[in-house]
Amino acid sequence: MKSTGQLGELMAVNYLRTQDFLILQQNFRTPFGELDIIAKKDASIHIVEVKYQTPPIINSAYKLNKKKRRRMIRSTQIFMDQFKLSHYFYQFDLIEIVKETIQHKKNIFNLNDV
Repeated sequence: MKSTGQLGELMAVNYLRTQDFLILQQNFRTPFGELDIIAKKDASIHIVEVKYQTPPIINSAYKLNKKKRRRMIRSTQIFMDQFKLSHYFYQFDLIEIVKETIQHKKNIFNLNDV
């Protein structure tokens, strides 16, 4: 049986594929934390945080505080170094899933936002 988080990530991956994203990695782990989804579209790499709630308790954007953003940025830098992909444009997205509704918030912060 899948956990709530796994179900949300599966829904997000399926959604991204319908939007012509190529999924590069899922659950990329570093000493700073985990990146839920790393996807590529055109010349950009999207670091996607997935928040799945049933029922909605709090706006998911509030869960991406400065500490969480810093951890995501550091984890992304490790990804860039490990896979030699520093020449791409990186952006951080949030996919918020409430019940069956998927909302993709793009470019919510960037690598310089610490």
